[in-house]
Amino acid sequence: MLTQEQFEKYLIGALNRDIDSERAIYEGSVDYVYNIVLKYVSDRDDAADVAQETMIQAFEKLKNYNPSKGKFKSWLAKIAINRSLKWLGKNKQMISQESAEKFFEVLETSEPTELLSERLKSVLNEGERELFELYFDLEFSHADIANALGISVSNSRVRIHRILTYLRSLPS
Repeated sequence: MLTQEQFEKYLIGALNRDIDSERAIYEGSVDYVYNIVLKYVSDRDDAADVAQETMIQAFEKLKNYNPSKGKFKSWLAKIAINRSLKWLGKNKQMISQESAEKFFEVLETSEPTELLSERLKSVLNEGERELFELYFDLEFSHADIANALGISVSNSRVRIHRILTYLRSLPS
């Protein structure tokens, strides 16, 4: 992922349709976007498609990006999350009863943290899962989450706390 400084270096060129600047932004961001999308869209081919759509939308909206309102990384993550949620809505991917039952089985075993994280997310609703992933998987700060989701920093803290309280309340 490009640093904010690297992104700002290429921003002016990209806004002026300079192909090298656009390529640098794309190549420096597409893997980051793909990894975010993959958290929502489990099929790798579909995730690649959604990541590509995200990058297209990001370039179309690049003129609307305002560095004073937050980092490019957060802005791009918000677009990726919204594209992923839109794709999920169109494709109606829901958590099955079987997946929920598997989650409880996982809690009784000592599986790797990544697998446990996926099982935990399977019992959360879309909004909770989004917060969980931003905070725990992508290691966003509360400020970055607030910026990406358009909520306050305190609201991010409260919502993460509620998610943790809910997860702790589940039977083991």
